[in-house]
Amino acid sequence: MPKQLIVQFTPVRTCLVNLPNQWANALLDQRKMPQNVVLEISWSTKKDGSNKKTTYCGWSGEASKPLSPNAVFIHGENSKLEVLEMDPQLGQAIGIDEGQKVELF
Repeated sequence: MPKQLIVQFTPVRTCLVNLPNQWANALLDQRKMPQNVVLEISWSTKKDGSNKKTTYCGWSGEASKPLSPNAVFIHGENSKLEVLEMDPQLGQAIGIDEGQKVELF
């Protein structure tokens, strides 16, 4: 089942992504090695959801930081979503904007 997350750019300087804390802890508790975790990320490039794109990324082994309390002013109701962190250059290369909702499989 896909999980909706909000993208936050952070300079991780790799093509790997950081997962929400709860997910990272669950994977580490299962002794999953980060280099063995592949994530499918999909998103829509249009507001009506008609143009869907998909990419695959690896997990960095790190947990993402939650959005700041002021994020509600920037992201509105999306600020209640958990965060998927990625490098800004990776996001730009694959066509994802900061603050965009994505689905993670």
